[in-house]
Amino acid sequence: NRARLVSRVIATVFAAAQDLISLPFSSSSNASEMHSLHMAGARPCTGPSSPNAIALSGREKAKQTNRARLVSEWENHYDALAPEAKAKYLPPTDPTDIPLIDPMPSFLHQVMHNIRRNLLVCWRNRKTKALDSFVVVAAVAFVTLLDGTMEYALTQDDAPLTVPLSFITDDVDDLPLERMFAPFQAAAVEKIGNGMKIGIICAVLVTLNATKYISDKHLEFFREASSGYNVSAYYAALNITSSIELLVQMVVTGFAAAAISSTSSNYFACILNFVMLAWICASWGFLFSVVMPPKNLTVVTGFYVAFFGL
Repeated sequence: NRARLVSRVIATVFAAAQDLISLPFSSSSNASEMHSLHMAGARPCTGPSSPNAIALSGREKAKQTNRARLVSEWENHYDALAPEAKAKYLPPTDPTDIPLIDPMPSFLHQVMHNIRRNLLVCWRNRKTKALDSFVVVAAVAFVTLLDGTMEYALTQDDAPLTVPLSFITDDVDDLPLERMFAPFQAAAVEKIGNGMKIGIICAVLVTLNATKYISDKHLEFFREASSGYNVSAYYAALNITSSIELLVQMVVTGFAAAAISSTSSNYFACILNFVMLAWICASWGFLFSVVMPPKNLTVVTGFYVAFFGL
């Protein structure tokens, strides 16, 4: 009982001190009057919720005092304004006057505005974007390192290939083509398997990253649509900026994979495959972001791309 009594007294004194701090100190009599009122009501109460009720009433009084102070400050500010500045806050002289409607910008202007805004947001989130790109590059490089460098040559265990000159001069169909191209066929099959592994890993990561382009901007999209702006311009700008971002990301990823695996094709062709794969995966990510609820977006998108994306 003694501990409960002490806790109630402390709560009451704290509420009284909070009210005194929130009140303006222009009048010392008001402060002393409020202090005396709280001290008069600071007797021990039998109800368990009495300290909370006293604290709540003190907060309400502080809010009312702050509102009154803001109204007074606004009135003083309005009285000090020039007549031209006061005219903006006066009611319209004619009851039929309505606010002017700003002309809607053109489709191209909206697209360019959204592109500039998306690039600005991308620059502000450059650390997050760099981390996402690093994860993709590291995953592709790790899978490529596991497969090792491809060698297109006969090993020491293979028997040497001998082709008589009479076969070449007699009939081409008699040449041992299977033995001649067996190393290249084996390397091609192994290379396709390695490419499938890299493609699945890269496709899943890129698609999951692409879902954030739309899922994280639902409120922004609804704001643009409710304001009457063109929704097609919003999506066109989003596709352009995301394509540029994926292009830079896949150029780095493709170059790393081509350099590690020692690809037999042209570097440009290898990097182009990564870029086209990323653009296709981003389109699937956009589709699932629209048709799937946010709670199931990650699981459904990852499952579809992993088993049906390639």
